Amino acid sequence: MDERYTPISRTTITSKAIPQLVMRVKECIKSSLVDQKSISLTADIWSDRTMRSYLGVTAHVLNSSSSGYTLKAYLLECWRFKGRHSSENISAAFDEILDDYNISEKVHFIITDNAANMKKAFKVIMADHSDDSEDEEDMVGELLDTDFLLGSRQ
Repeated sequence: MDERYTPISRTTITSKAIPQLVMRVKECIKSSLVDQKSISLTADIWSDRTMRSYLGVTAHVLNSSSSGYTLKAYLLECWRFKGRHSSENISAAFDEILDDYNISEKVHFIITDNAANMKKAFKVIMADHSDDSEDEEDMVGELLDTDFLLGSRQ
């Protein structure tokens, strides 16, 4: 090995290299979502074997090109979710993600499991971001009652 070579340290990788890479990927995803008119999201909360909870949110878009349409999926966040899994906490975390990616007004569908806390969290979010041309309660009720949009795990 060349004696002029200094290996990169673990601290440098974890404190500089990885955060820079994460920011570059995040900016790339943001630029891909900027021109989208409609975005669908999937969201889930789960716990690992040590009972640490995580919130995952994925954006799904349909891109058109000269050869047709392609479905694209982008993992927006996979956060450590601390605290109670209350609808208020879920809603706050989800709103933070929507604001971070500037997609609040573009989300038309949210797909998740049929847990009561998730249904309640997204009932509030969809009511806040719904189109004024529809009656909000009717639209949210339809979304919550439709297995296609909020399918339960069997």
